[in-house]
Formats: sequence, structure tokens, C-alpha cells
Amino acid sequence: MLVAVIGAGAAGLASARHLSSQKIKCEVFEMTAELGGTWVYTDKVGTDCYGYPIHTAMYKNLRINLPKEASGFPDFPIPEEDESYVSQEVVLRFLNGYADHFKLRQFIKFNHVVAEIRPFGNKWQVKALNKITQQTTITVYDSVMVCNGHYNSPIFPTLQGVKKFNGRIIHSYNYRANSPYKNQRVLIIGGGPSGLDIGTQISEVAKQVVISHRKKLPNGEYPPNVIKKPEVLQVNNEGQVEFADGTTFAFDSILYCTGYKYNFPFLHDDCGVTVEEFYHVKPLYKHMIHIEKPTMCFIGIPFNVCAFQMMDIQVIINICHFLFSYHEN
Repeated sequence: MLVAVIGAGAAGLASARHLSSQKIKCEVFEMTAELGGTWVYTDKVGTDCYGYPIHTAMYKNLRINLPKEASGFPDFPIPEEDESYVSQEVVLRFLNGYADHFKLRQFIKFNHVVAEIRPFGNKWQVKALNKITQQTTITVYDSVMVCNGHYNSPIFPTLQGVKKFNGRIIHSYNYRANSPYKNQRVLIIGGGPSGLDIGTQISEVAKQVVISHRKKLPNGEYPPNVIKKPEVLQVNNEGQVEFADGTTFAFDSILYCTGYKYNFPFLHDDCGVTVEEFYHVKPLYKHMIHIEKPTMCFIGIPFNVCAFQMMDIQVIINICHFLFSYHEN
């Protein structure tokens, strides 16, 4: 049995760990030069040195929003630290330690972009490109585990009159640090975890930060230069932003902290996988197993969960299912 694992983040590493423990051959495709997925930080945005998109939304000084005690794998916890809410560097070091402990690097094909996956009888044909050599390989696998993460396809809202705004506009996907916003008036659109965290970071150097959200923002203490506002109505003819409460503000920069949609550009239409309303991946049983082609599974789809713990359990369930189906056939 040979299994293709797409991505060497936390989900892909957990997949490789449990597959190898069951003596199942696997190949893990990782499009970058290092493991860790979304936990890898780089100053760069746009494209890498090979001309391929940089797929990381990580920014400086990010800390996990769950205590480390609930953030490790069931039998491989995050090592003892002085703080429960640890930094990105600690999590990345933990994932590298996990890979080394279970000897997972041998299974990873670094700098390999998966160009296409399509059904091949009861199996799967995977076309992959080596970014360094530019050579393409086509291999047939018994099963595919899709572990490509959540944070690589940003959602851009429709903002009426946005072309009239003369300042800088970016998505949080390309935010790296607060230094470019020194002494600026900054609008954050989106009041989820990233919006609140980035807004707080920027408030340390900015003149003023306005966080706009359609729903009521969480109660709590905000820095004195942070203002909460309802949703944006439009950018007016003067390039100022009008809000639903009738107020108008001028800004130097706008950041969209409006989340990400699930995206699987490498899946051929014949795979029969669709994404509805950004997040709903179909047709999956328990958000994991392809109902019509059950030798394909997805690890890490649900959010607002203890992610690493959930991924570990999902992998075990899927391997049990694969083994049963494989021996039945």
C-alpha cells in the first residue's frame, strides 16, 4: 500500500507518523523547503525564488490562542515552557522535534508542488513538480491524505468605492510586522482572532486603529488608541471611510482580516470535491472521508478545535478505514 500525503504541516506530519508506525509506505509532498506549514515564518510575501506563491500567513510575535497544554499531540505534548500561550517559534520547534523523534523527514519530498490529483481506477494519479529541477513525476497511489491547511487562499471583501482610497490596502495574509504602520491611522476590517491580534500589535506604533466588524466585538480592555466600529458602508468621494453608525474617518492604510476559504487547486474535477460558502467541503463523511471515493481523506478541515489533538485522531480513524478497505479488496 502506498499513500500520498499533501503537505508537511501538523496534519501531514501526524499522517506520516501513524502511517509509518503501521508499516504503510507514504510520500509527503511539501511545496516549500521546510516542514511546519502555517507555522513557518518568512519576511517575504508574493512569490518565492522559484516564482511560486508563498503560502504562509504567519506574522511576527504571534502566539497561539489556546494553552499549550491543549495544543500538542496526545502522546507528544509541547515541552514545558514558562508560558501557556507560547510563540510561533516554540510551535515550529515542537513540530520539528516531532518529525525528528518519529524520523519523518525521510518521507518528505521538499520543494515539490502537487500539480494535479485525479482518480485512476480505484487508485489516485498524482502529478508533482520538483521546483528545483523542474522535473515532473506521475505516480499512482492507493490512497491520498489531503493536509494542505486552511490559510493559503484569502477572502477579499467587496468594499464599495475602494478605488477612491489612496492609501495602502493588504490582506492579513501578507501582514508580517507592525513597523510599516508607525504614526498611521489604520483600519482593520474583521474582528476575529487575527483582526484583534493584528490590531493590537499595530496599535503599539500607530496613531489610531479602528477595528470594524459586523458583529459585536468581544468585551475586554483595548488600547486607548483603538476604536471599535460597525461594518463599513463605503469609501466616499474624498477617499474617507463611512461606517454604518454614520461616522466618517480618514485612514492611511486598510487591512482586511477577513479570513480564508478552503482551496484545493490540485484536485481535478473528476475527484468530485467542491467547496461551498468558503468552508463547506463536500462530499465528506464527518468532514474527513470522501463519501464517493473513500480512499481520499482530508485532515484538519474543522476549525475552532484543539487542532493537533483532532488531527491525530482523524489520522488514526482514516488509517483504520484505509486498512479495512484495502484488505477487503
